[in-house]
Amino acid sequence: MKYPYFFRITIGFLLLLHTFALPAQTVTPYWAKRSYATILNNGNIGGGIQSMTTDKHGNSYAIIGIGINNGITNVDGHNITDTNARWVLASWDCDGGFRWMRRLGSTSTQINNLVLSLATDTLEGVYIMGTLSSLKSTDTGRVYWDADTSINFTAGCKMLYLVKYNSLGQWQWLRTPMVDCQKKSRIYNFSVGPTGNIHWFGLLDVGVYDGGAFNINTRKYYAVRYNAAGTWQATIPLAISAPAATNSGLALTSFQQDPATGRFYASVGLDQQSGIVAIGNTLLVAPASATDIVATLAAFNPLGYALWVRQASPGGTSNLTDPTISSNGSMIYLSMTSDTGTVFCGSTTTNALGYRQATHLMALDTTGNLVWSKYAKSGWYVLASNPCLSNNMLTMVGSYSDTLVWGHKTLMPPTPGSGGNYMLWVDAVTGGVIALDTIGVNANFRNITMDKNANIYLGGYFNGFMSFGADTFSSIPAGNNYYSSVIAKYKNANCNCNLPQPAFTFTPGSLNTCQFNYSGSTPYASIRWDFGDGSPIVSGANPQHTYAASGTYPACVTVVNGCGGNTFCQNVSVSLTGVEDMKPLTTDAIYPNPVKNRLYIKVHGNSERTVTDLAGRILIREKNDKEYINVEALSPGVYLLRTSGRVFKFVKE
Repeated sequence: MKYPYFFRITIGFLLLLHTFALPAQTVTPYWAKRSYATILNNGNIGGGIQSMTTDKHGNSYAIIGIGINNGITNVDGHNITDTNARWVLASWDCDGGFRWMRRLGSTSTQINNLVLSLATDTLEGVYIMGTLSSLKSTDTGRVYWDADTSINFTAGCKMLYLVKYNSLGQWQWLRTPMVDCQKKSRIYNFSVGPTGNIHWFGLLDVGVYDGGAFNINTRKYYAVRYNAAGTWQATIPLAISAPAATNSGLALTSFQQDPATGRFYASVGLDQQSGIVAIGNTLLVAPASATDIVATLAAFNPLGYALWVRQASPGGTSNLTDPTISSNGSMIYLSMTSDTGTVFCGSTTTNALGYRQATHLMALDTTGNLVWSKYAKSGWYVLASNPCLSNNMLTMVGSYSDTLVWGHKTLMPPTPGSGGNYMLWVDAVTGGVIALDTIGVNANFRNITMDKNANIYLGGYFNGFMSFGADTFSSIPAGNNYYSSVIAKYKNANCNCNLPQPAFTFTPGSLNTCQFNYSGSTPYASIRWDFGDGSPIVSGANPQHTYAASGTYPACVTVVNGCGGNTFCQNVSVSLTGVEDMKPLTTDAIYPNPVKNRLYIKVHGNSERTVTDLAGRILIREKNDKEYINVEALSPGVYLLRTSGRVFKFVKE
């Protein structure tokens, strides 16, 4: 059955073509689904879409907030009459068919059940992370996950929970690894890898965790790893100075683990309440004003040691989104809103339309250096979500209230009183704007995710009515005091298709010659290579190419099957001494980078190691199996380390 608010239209973005650009328009989704409650406290929002994700089959999942509702909750035409439910985990198939939903509830309104994150793996796992807390020691009650399981919550305490369902909505397990009755700990979020490895992050106080599975002897920030079966694996301290027990720790902070490299990333919004904070050997600079926030991004190796820290200038407010990491771990993408004049990674915030803030999208390499940054111009606030990445395409959603200019695309101010939402498509290698469009008039979209076929899913809420082009639907009950949640899909590929997933590696040869090797999905109907230097397009799985001059080139491979095509690109830096990736390879093979004294090497073996400058002059040569090489005597600059047939670039401070 199709409901009145279920819209079908094929967008046909063809976003993989660099020269393609959509005209500015109100883009209509392939399908859209609504959730609403018949009673909301004083007309407040019940929670909207808290978190969204997809799986390898094209199914979508959403955590929908209900709030404190004494009426009926309706999710895509399916009623929930449980007045104790606070959240719903719901799933739809690729074509928008409702699959199943599960309730998350509490018998006490005084127990705060906060769902933080939702994620899937490639092995049919669906994971939820949340916290339980209460203000008073008398606040008792039972917390439950549908009819599958429940626990009696310890009054006056704080608890972390991890829940796993499978993709069919069948219960797998519940873990409660942290119960803190002193409330000196702080929980942030989690990351789930393709095989179900879970890393959850927190400022953990001294104590016994997970029934004795592990102990914390020093109050610090930690990444705690569990496997797909919910079994504790490791507790990794992160090199962030811990605050005193009277300080609850960093507030505006999110952590991520990159499965390709094992690295951890922290996105921090530093305010004066954070106190004195050091990451590794870097003392963070607090903002000058109590109302300002300073954006900070830090990288840690798999053992938790700080690799680098990048902080915005402290003379205003700057906010970063969570970082989005490329599939091979070689690039970091962020969106940032900051006061004009703010400097971050050498890029200065500007806004040609005069407003005091601007939003921008940026790419960093894995040494934390800026690759590109693209600013929006607007006469008023522009908000932005986390960027999503699929192969060579970045997508972001947000809201705007005045003329919005991004690259060569312009959106005019929305109709007064209606509110404006935009969706942005950007080339991930160059930062070039491909398309900028308005979406969902009179709505607020806060969530975006993208699957491997570059289908886009949005989550948000609206009140009164909202429209996609000529299609309009209203909140239920009608009226501006009632809010409905909405999840919408924008289709790029048919549901019975799997676009190819290209990838490649390359090996430095003599001088400017490089061997490229295709490592992506097969089979494919055709393959073509663009080496980024204007040379003719070539085919073949493993071509060799010689560059005529030194420089940095965006090398791309495009593969096509019966469903369509996909492109994957990497920046390749060419010098007289050979070819190398501008970023570290797919493991943290050398660290720290930049380095002052000892450069640690995770490529083992009794092989010769040489350090050269970019002109190829050998400065250090040794043969041993030590885990490091001493570079203290080098002058500050950029150097190449060659060992075990591989080449790495590093920066000497």
